[in-house]
Amino acid sequence: SLFIHFNGSFHSENYDGIVWYLKYKRPDLSYATITLVSQKNINHLLDENKNKADFIICVDEDMTTTYLSLIPWLVSVVGVRGWCPHQPPS
Repeated sequence: SLFIHFNGSFHSENYDGIVWYLKYKRPDLSYATITLVSQKNINHLLDENKNKADFIICVDEDMTTTYLSLIPWLVSVVGVRGWCPHQPPS
């Protein structure tokens, strides 16, 4: 089965927080993390933003920071494309 948990980046970025507990308590689970970063040039990911998650969404630093506006987009990626942890979108 597939379980999707949405949380703020503080709780899973750099595989800390919730992900650390999952790896500790349930090492048998497969998981993937998604995080959002903002930077001036979205064509080249800054070193400081690399390896924060399995999937990194990079947006222009001038973008409005209402992260709730991204939830419908994430749901469409998960629901329509059939995304599963550790598998690229189809």
